[in-house]
Amino acid sequence: MAKKIVFVGDWSNLKRSSGDNNYPPEKYDKKAGFDKLKRFLDEIGTIIWYTMYTPLHDVYGNFEFLSKEQFTIVLCPIIASTSTDTTDPKLIKDSLLLIDNFDTDVFCLGSGDHHFREVLETAKKKGLKVAIVYGSRRSLSPEIRVMADVYPDDHIKAGQPMLHLFSPTNE
Repeated sequence: MAKKIVFVGDWSNLKRSSGDNNYPPEKYDKKAGFDKLKRFLDEIGTIIWYTMYTPLHDVYGNFEFLSKEQFTIVLCPIIASTSTDTTDPKLIKDSLLLIDNFDTDVFCLGSGDHHFREVLETAKKKGLKVAIVYGSRRSLSPEIRVMADVYPDDHIKAGQPMLHLFSPTNE
């Protein structure tokens, strides 16, 4: 039976950090990046929850695309009086609820940000496998990197960590 995957991504983190990789404009292909992401997830199991968190300003020009990619988009406002981005707290709160109340086998975090360590620790305590999608080597914190589980023995990538570099390129 296929493992059930919950994917929760931080669009701002993936978008901004993938820029660290200096992809040449002629190679940039957002659709190819998401096709590779889906292949990574399909290697692990079946996606049953596919959500992207983002502040409104970061989704401009990407809303229709993310929607066509079948993401549920969660808009997280910037609080004007303090310039506080609410994406991380909302993603953390929702992820903890999903982990506690949703029937899943794998929790996949779409961010390498160390702020999400508590979420991954909670997933592991619940017995879930952890996979991580990140935008650049620089954006993948060491605390998060070590939390990725490895592929099982019967998998073609047995023993390798379930890590995926989000690379919006046609390579």
